[in-house]
Amino acid sequence: MAIREFRDTLFLLSPHACGDFVILRELTETDMIKTQTWQKAVLRHAVSRREWFTTCVLFLLLAGPISNSFGQETVPSSPESGFWKSVYSDNHVLDIRITLSADNWKTMQPEQAERGRGREGRGARGQDERGGRGGGPPNRRPGPPDGPRRGGPPTGDRPQGEPPGGGPPQGRGGPPQGGGPGGGTEFTYVKAQIEVDGETYADVGLRFKGNSSYRSSANSLKRPMKIHMNKYNKKQSLHGRDKLNLSNAMLDSAFMKEKLAYGLYESAGLAAPEVGWANVTLTVDGKTEPLGIYVLIEQVDKQFMKNHFGKDSKDSLLMKPEVNAWEYLGDNAEDYAGYDIKYGEKNARQFSQLGELLKLINDGSDSEFESEIGKRFDLPQLAGYLAATSLLSSLDSYVSAPHNYYLMLDKADGKMRLLPWDVNESFAAHTRGASVEQLVDWDIDRPWIADRRLLERLFKTEDFPTMYRTALSELTKEFTAEKLFPQIEEYRKAIAPHVGKYKAGAGTTGLEAGINGDQQGINRSVDRQVLAIKPFIQRRHKSVAAQLADEREGQTISQGRGRR
Repeated sequence: MAIREFRDTLFLLSPHACGDFVILRELTETDMIKTQTWQKAVLRHAVSRREWFTTCVLFLLLAGPISNSFGQETVPSSPESGFWKSVYSDNHVLDIRITLSADNWKTMQPEQAERGRGREGRGARGQDERGGRGGGPPNRRPGPPDGPRRGGPPTGDRPQGEPPGGGPPQGRGGPPQGGGPGGGTEFTYVKAQIEVDGETYADVGLRFKGNSSYRSSANSLKRPMKIHMNKYNKKQSLHGRDKLNLSNAMLDSAFMKEKLAYGLYESAGLAAPEVGWANVTLTVDGKTEPLGIYVLIEQVDKQFMKNHFGKDSKDSLLMKPEVNAWEYLGDNAEDYAGYDIKYGEKNARQFSQLGELLKLINDGSDSEFESEIGKRFDLPQLAGYLAATSLLSSLDSYVSAPHNYYLMLDKADGKMRLLPWDVNESFAAHTRGASVEQLVDWDIDRPWIADRRLLERLFKTEDFPTMYRTALSELTKEFTAEKLFPQIEEYRKAIAPHVGKYKAGAGTTGLEAGINGDQQGINRSVDRQVLAIKPFIQRRHKSVAAQLADEREGQTISQGRGRR
């Protein structure tokens, strides 16, 4: 929400109705953009009812005039923002129809990457993606809801994983291997046509995407996809957006973990992708197959940085690392291939700042580290990230895995920020060999598992442990049945008409199982022992609240198994 909308909201609210709100004492446009919504902005510093009217007046004066006349804005809201508000805030489920040729479908089928790192195959930035040509999807049993339960062919005679018009010839089979996105699989863009709510776009880029979500559904027709609106037509966008991510929610038969998880990161003060849903249909050479509901996720890119952090941050250094350790490798972009630089590779000053930060983390003395790290890393933001990740028991993330996050070195203030990404295995769906009980009782005082030198050092400083505990304590108040269950019911109403459209999926039975689970709270409609959403929220909240009150001892989880 833009600062203008926040300002107008304040204007319309009465002092009495808003007396119990809390707002920032000092507000600038950048501050408002970074908190993203006025609901989060009002959580910063308490003011009394007597201060409320004065604060509103001062804010209105600082922010500038609201309108030419009462109730009429000087600058109208853009059609683009209205479209995406309907998707992300009002839960309008988009109707997306994808059409492509059999040749392009064949080209889309990935092959295993030679170097074991799955990502868009590319050389220098701007060159076309390269990757495997031909070959059908690997022979791997998918897990619901993407494929049928316990394997087996989907309903009908079409072999599983083939397009509606029949499958392309099989290439190299077998499950993808490797540790990168797609498990060592490179994904190739092809031309497709898409229709979104009746609006047609030609020459759109389409490819598969994902890591475990792709591997687990590689032999299913319903796989995660990325749509690149201006891949082949630079002037083309979907209501101002260039890329769309379609998640198949392979371990979430309720299709709402990602929306709930990113919402919690937002409540923690982070910029997080917006989330909605799309009902997707695939047509190959005139033959059509409904794929049903997908989770639609905002792309983290230049536009994201501008929208969430302000125009001065648009050209920041943005990376999507695939590394286990943040090591100093030099001051040049070519030294950091494993960091998968998305934007800013030509900014020498920012790479110098990156090098200085990495040297401080790895080699700085204890006193130097403690005095300097807050100048180079946004520590309150990191504390919020860890608090949300801990509450969600989200192990397929920075705290345990080499991927599934972005690093943004903000050009505006020179600070590094860690942004959440790929949270489809939050709510304890990524187990690392731990039991359900261990994941529910994960120790809040060690919210990481892998070797993370930054966190090891931060939790030995004087201030950061308190900063983190405070963030966790505040966020736990948002992670309750009272706050989240009404949202879940709202989401259920939005997507229920669409979940049964994919014949091989778990349908409405899976939706209910994903929300409530069985008598033990387990979601039996997915191919892993995971708690359903509501039971997890209740049990994790109870554990974290007890640990914060020193009434319960948490359980540590190692890389391979959990232990007390």
